Amino acid sequence: MEELRRLPAKKRIAAIAADLKSIPKEVSDENVFHHKTLLRMWDSARIEAGVVTPMEVQRENSPFTFEELAKAKLVFRPRLRA
Repeated sequence: MEELRRLPAKKRIAAIAADLKSIPKEVSDENVFHHKTLLRMWDSARIEAGVVTPMEVQRENSPFTFEELAKAKLVFRPRLRA
């Protein structure tokens, strides 16, 4: 990880992409943590390199669009207790 952080942003993007492809498909805490760490670093490197803006990264990572959230309604109902 430290080696990746020392690389310039453009080279870091390529190195992270290669590392993401090499992660084993086996699900373990270590693999999941490593994968999520790489994805965060990848987003950060892309912003640093000027490939994307922070808003574009937010849109990519959010399951909802701004328009969908603007139309969302909160509904409060009493809980039913058995």
